[in-house]
Amino acid sequence: MSKSKRTKNTTSPGFQPKSLGILIVAAILLIAGGGYLIFSGSESANAREITLAPLSQMPDYVRNAPPNVQEAYQFAAANPEMLDQMPCYCGCGGVGHDDNIDCYVKAFNADGSVAEFDNHAAL
Repeated sequence: MSKSKRTKNTTSPGFQPKSLGILIVAAILLIAGGGYLIFSGSESANAREITLAPLSQMPDYVRNAPPNVQEAYQFAAANPEMLDQMPCYCGCGGVGHDDNIDCYVKAFNADGSVAEFDNHAAL
């Protein structure tokens, strides 16, 4: 996955990222958590344990955010391939976001680790 750092215009009239962002994060966590619970007891090839990146690896604005925002960033950092497949519906396409991972991560290192976080999902 090779997302590059983008210059973004963060002003958009009428854009309410906080409430919509929290709703999107909650939906993602609910879907991801529900999927894990459904498959955790089976031998399905699709079964997968959901992991979270350590909070200590998050930027200050995430460590100081409410728990649901912290968990969303931890999930995004540990599972970018999942969010990379989900379109974003919060209206952030106007700021250059292509998919849901863009709300959390600006750039990745060559090894797939997070090089730079995006504060969009924390607003």
